[in-house]
Amino acid sequence: MEFFQAASRQDPLKDSLTAEDSYNAIRTKMLAELKEYEDEILYPLATQQIEIDLDDGVLVNYNKFGSALKKVSGLSEN
Repeated sequence: MEFFQAASRQDPLKDSLTAEDSYNAIRTKMLAELKEYEDEILYPLATQQIEIDLDDGVLVNYNKFGSALKKVSGLSEN
């Protein structure tokens, strides 16, 4: 019963702001991670202008991109 009384006293606006703050914190963290991934992995890889040959197949071409791609058993060299 105490739980319901406490819940009824909570301010919906405060809960809304808390949810929005949580969303903004998560969004900020995600954007920072994406920026780091772009700067440290994608951009250096893009400046190398790696050529792929479709005749080489997926295994050969996949391994040319190193840490930019997720490791997949059967495709990754390691």
